[in-house]
Amino acid sequence: MNRKLLLVIILMPGLVLATGHRKRSRRLAPVTPVTYLPYENEALHLNIRIPSGWQIRRSDGAIGFSSPFGDPHSHAALGILKSSTPESPIEQAAMQEFNHEGGPAHWHQDPTRIAGQRVIRIATRKKDNPAMRRVEFYIESPHGLYIVQCMAPSHQWRHYDDVFSSMISSLNFLP
Repeated sequence: MNRKLLLVIILMPGLVLATGHRKRSRRLAPVTPVTYLPYENEALHLNIRIPSGWQIRRSDGAIGFSSPFGDPHSHAALGILKSSTPESPIEQAAMQEFNHEGGPAHWHQDPTRIAGQRVIRIATRKKDNPAMRRVEFYIESPHGLYIVQCMAPSHQWRHYDDVFSSMISSLNFLP
């Protein structure tokens, strides 16, 4: 099975609901203080802080965190996948995804750093559902290539932006 597809499968159960409903509310969910809990995954060599109440979905080589189910129009998820391709440069992985997506015009790519590691950040929309915003981080770590994917309905992105930023900034790779 395609490992990228595995990450999407981990993230998608609640997100399917967020896109199939005909009547869409444009109201933002109320902003409430977020409590973060530590999470460690030795198999993936990482730890991260996740919002309490978020669901955890584990798979071989991947982990997914999703916001609590409720209003399907405000569901969000963050997934982390360790690439099975050893020593794949992040530039090559990002270019492969760009080509796989058909060279979308709404693709924005820029370099950054996470946990002291070199990163390429990509912001785009899901090819099969443009109402879903997706931001991916291709991370070059001591353990190989990791892909962190954040997804949420576009009209709710502002609500989850700080949550995603807090989660990603807490990401650390274990020795």
